[in-house]
Amino acid sequence: PVKASSESLTHAIIYDSLHQVKAILHIHQAALWEKYYSLLASTAPEIAYGTPEMAWAVQKLVIQNNTQNLFLMQGHRDGLVSYGGNLDDCFKAFEHL
Repeated sequence: PVKASSESLTHAIIYDSLHQVKAILHIHQAALWEKYYSLLASTAPEIAYGTPEMAWAVQKLVIQNNTQNLFLMQGHRDGLVSYGGNLDDCFKAFEHL
């Protein structure tokens, strides 16, 4: 058995909310996070990563912004997430920044 990632809930809720999603790319990149902190769709800074509250905030975010396929987690320093039908879609979301 392997201990689950702290963000397992967050990833699971994306898959559950958007059935067309088959891949998620979750990166930690300080320069991109700082540059896009106020520009990308994001969760609130008071919501800690790895919590049910983060998963619920992400669910709301991806349902409202499901055409963007990219968001920032303000309460998860350096955390950015893209999602799509495959990994290429996920990488392309970051390439367009």
